[in-house]
Amino acid sequence: MHLDGHARAWPLGRFAVGAVVQERLAGRDIVLLGDGAREDIRAYAGDGRRFIRDPDGAIRDESALWQLTEEALIGPAGRSLPRLPGHTAYWFAWAAQFPGTASIASAHP
Repeated sequence: MHLDGHARAWPLGRFAVGAVVQERLAGRDIVLLGDGAREDIRAYAGDGRRFIRDPDGAIRDESALWQLTEEALIGPAGRSLPRLPGHTAYWFAWAAQFPGTASIASAHP
């Protein structure tokens, strides 16, 4: 992910089925939701909220259910957290484009 001049990469293995990964990048809270086996990872603004995935697959924060869409996470009363730019790439290609990328491979098994 490249955001506001900062780049970070996460290994697909970090995204077990139904994983919710919460991070900070460029001073912003982000939430990554996905399935590493399907290589289907999406990043959204986190806005300081802590998300979990229920056993049935629903996404929720500390108080309510949220709907996962391509464009945003949609919460109560139409609250919207936008999707952030990112894509899946081979490490060698990403690192060549963004050589200063911080990889969290060693920090998170």
